Amino acid sequence: MVAFSERMVNKAIEICKESETASELMGNFGSSARECAGAVKTIVKEIEEDSKDINQSEEAVLNSNKPYVDNRLNSYSGFVDLIEYFRKGFRSCLIVPVGTEKYSFGVLTLLSDKEEFFSKDHIQGISTAARIVGREMGFRKEKERGANTEKYFEAVFDGDFPQVIIDGNGKVVKANRKAMNSIGFLSKNPESMELGDFFSDTTSLEDILKSGEPLEVRDPETSKAYRISSKQVDGNLTCISVYDITELRDFEDKSGLLQSSNDEAFMLLDEKMRIAWIGGNSSMLRTDPINLIGRKIGSLTDGNILDAIENAFGKNGSGKYSDYVKFLMGNGIESKMNLEIGRRKYGFYAVVSRSPGKYIETLEKDIDQIMELSTEFIIVVDEDGMVRKANKSAQRLLKYGNGELQGIPLSRLFPNNENMERMSSAFELARERGSLTDVYVAMADKIGGVVKFTQSVKTLTDIEGRFNGYMIIGKELNTKMLMEEMRSRLEEVGKHAEKMKQESDLKTQFIFNISHELKTPITNINGYARLLLGGSFGELNAEQKDSVNTIITEDDRLELLIQQILQVAKLEAGKIKLDWQNVDLGTIRDNASIKSLEEMVKAKGLGYDFAIDYNVPKIEADPNRLVQVFVNLIVNAYKFTEKGSITIKAFRKGKNVKVEIRDTGIGISPEDRTKLFRRFYQLQKRGLTKQEGSGTGLGLSIVKEIVSLHGGKVGVDKETAVGKGSVFYFTLPITRKSKKEKKQAG
Repeated sequence: MVAFSERMVNKAIEICKESETASELMGNFGSSARECAGAVKTIVKEIEEDSKDINQSEEAVLNSNKPYVDNRLNSYSGFVDLIEYFRKGFRSCLIVPVGTEKYSFGVLTLLSDKEEFFSKDHIQGISTAARIVGREMGFRKEKERGANTEKYFEAVFDGDFPQVIIDGNGKVVKANRKAMNSIGFLSKNPESMELGDFFSDTTSLEDILKSGEPLEVRDPETSKAYRISSKQVDGNLTCISVYDITELRDFEDKSGLLQSSNDEAFMLLDEKMRIAWIGGNSSMLRTDPINLIGRKIGSLTDGNILDAIENAFGKNGSGKYSDYVKFLMGNGIESKMNLEIGRRKYGFYAVVSRSPGKYIETLEKDIDQIMELSTEFIIVVDEDGMVRKANKSAQRLLKYGNGELQGIPLSRLFPNNENMERMSSAFELARERGSLTDVYVAMADKIGGVVKFTQSVKTLTDIEGRFNGYMIIGKELNTKMLMEEMRSRLEEVGKHAEKMKQESDLKTQFIFNISHELKTPITNINGYARLLLGGSFGELNAEQKDSVNTIITEDDRLELLIQQILQVAKLEAGKIKLDWQNVDLGTIRDNASIKSLEEMVKAKGLGYDFAIDYNVPKIEADPNRLVQVFVNLIVNAYKFTEKGSITIKAFRKGKNVKVEIRDTGIGISPEDRTKLFRRFYQLQKRGLTKQEGSGTGLGLSIVKEIVSLHGGKVGVDKETAVGKGSVFYFTLPITRKSKKEKKQAG
């Protein structure tokens, strides 16, 4: 019989021949190792692809470059992920690095559901095979890396600008024809050169590679200017791209005197009308110039002017475009300016300018648009005190329609002479100082109400500096005062709520303490009663035994009530912490407590069904608390159902799992449905021929608290009605919600 090690090595050699790529080789190795060893599960990870997903045990194996075996997985295993494997039912684990003595390309994990599964032969055989596969992985990755480099060469070397590939020593590995033509080395063999040979000032390779920004150099012999940028291709190979920016720099030098211009902005455009450079007064365009680089000139204007520009230059590219066009300034603001476009050697130039008359016209439009966009009260009055303009906020606050304020005297907007005189004094001071702030004044709205403002007054002048009116900007105070009043009330409500919370906390603590103290005497009563019933203090007659049985029954009910009160108090006080686990609802259905309830329901002559849809996943929850929720709801349905059936169904609903408990019992009235989840509330058992005994009235409130702790909701479906049965439901998130999500959901 062939030894395991030999079989594993032969298999490794076989899959190395059959696998086409490194990733395929890794996957095939994992499958083969699992089949040969007879393991239950394999986990294969490539370092480059899954480095973010490497767990603790895999990282330890990769760091040591040695296999790791644990043939007795348990809750105290050395790594967190091994404990997780144990919880999933695995009992043995073997983790092997896949690579050479120096480099690891991946890691293989084999899992078995049997203890002491992996032998020394397994470890030796799989480790040897992993070395064989690792060496082949190295060859494959180098080959794939070389192919990627070749693809890069093919993609970039057809470009319209010079590019060279250099190694770590600055030696030129490859140069495209554009590089040799433009830099003048067509007759030389570029592969024998170094990067510094391309430039007369011997540009430093180290500067190019270390700089985060492109470098600019000028050749002193030819006076040509270049922008040089670098991009690492693979390993120690770097692609150097060279752009001739001679024309651009010359134009910048020549236009340097124009940078201080207040009336023109200058642009260089490429052949596709994209902006390459901006100079002059670029602030005219109301945008940071860096945000305009690369955009088409047509995108700055209202309407498509590119067709008009093409027509102006004609097919041969000669000609000139000049027109007065509307520029878009953002936020709905527009400005009309003159645009002139001319031809240059490698593209176009553009000049944007405006005449003083047009500038004033544009500025007024801009001011109008700013006024309309403002949420503050703005009114412009002329030198005679007549309202010239009023924005929408002013119209809304004073309850006037669109345009109704324009042309009326400002004096009409004051409720009395006192406020009108205060405004007149503010105007006089503003004339002296240019502006005035924090003027408190009340104004009258159209329907007779009074609106209070703090206002600022600014004097207005024409282009020659002559006074021609005021601009009033106001902040309305009524809303502010109302908000302050509401804030004060909210503070009072908050203090009252805090006081109520403290009282509620004290009440909860009292209930918790008294319930806890009652447990001891109740336990003693139950114990002594059972001793009496058993004859420890003498034989009892039949009547005495009935009485003692009654004591025990009532004592059991009292103990249940106290346990539930304690549980409610703990839930309310936040003293119950959930044991979060990945829970399969199938295990809940098969729980012993649920199964005993199923038998009890069937013994009553009722039908019973607990169905879980095929697509219901595992959920993050406390399994013991979930059992408690199911038990309380099933017992509730059992008490109020005499014939028919009880059906439990679980199905997925978005990011949640929804569970419905449906019965054919007496149903619930709309009035009772609003009170069901209150503590100590008990539904009346009208219509039941057989009373099942009274409860504590706490079961449903406990259900609500537990479901809420899980981030879910509980309720009664609208189908529920008197005589038609009941449908209770609750939802649970599939994945535990964060505190932020819980707050948003609440």
